[in-house]
Amino acid sequence: MNNKFVASIVVCTIYVLVIIVGQKLQAGAGNISLSDLAGKQVLIAPVVGLIFLIVVTLIFGWSREIGIVPPRTLKSVTLAWLPALFIVCFFLLGAAIGFPPVQTLLFIGVNTLLVGITEEMGFRGILLNGAASRFRLPAAIALASVAFGAVHALNGFITGEFLFSAAQAVSAAMGAVLFTALLLRSGSIIPGMIVHWLWDFGIFVFTAGRPEDANVTQASRALLLIGPLLFDLPGFLYGLWLLRGIGKRSKEEMVG
Repeated sequence: MNNKFVASIVVCTIYVLVIIVGQKLQAGAGNISLSDLAGKQVLIAPVVGLIFLIVVTLIFGWSREIGIVPPRTLKSVTLAWLPALFIVCFFLLGAAIGFPPVQTLLFIGVNTLLVGITEEMGFRGILLNGAASRFRLPAAIALASVAFGAVHALNGFITGEFLFSAAQAVSAAMGAVLFTALLLRSGSIIPGMIVHWLWDFGIFVFTAGRPEDANVTQASRALLLIGPLLFDLPGFLYGLWLLRGIGKRSKEEMVG
């Protein structure tokens, strides 16, 4: 088996274990939602995960390979217009409902930034690059996207909400297709990091501003379950469109 592919799997596995174990330890014995945890303190696990990924990237000299370079063209950056539109809507909805306290906003902003950077480095950068060295690009994208979604299902062990984690896993896999498309079309992982950060930030701000309701109905639970899927579906379809013809073009030919 290709050594780079094996190395990418090992690195991502260690990164995921750091995140899961770290967040479980920080959450303590009681189950707590990720939004509550992220709004009250800086999450230590993503900090450790970021340091780990940076060290690994420097040791193996993977910086350029995984896209830690400026976007090659301005046009490629403008391809992020669709997720940018959704992000603006998330923040407008948050403003309409009422933003959470400033301290909560700061914690959410920092934590979602850390998550956006590390998840893009780990999955769209290291794992996708490793998989592409072993498989054709379409198969590598599918593998990295499914792996990204599967990892999000493990959030259930932190929150205790396994059904919602399963829905989040499907949503994450769909989002991965869009982030991958932005990476390949821009030649840089940076646009995906920024979109990933602001997308998560907007979602957390929107949901954190909702008034608490102890009497959650079945209808509202269903909406919370399928809502993320509906938000990610347009981006997923747009990502597939951006990746059209990928089986016939190299990574370099995808840029633009």
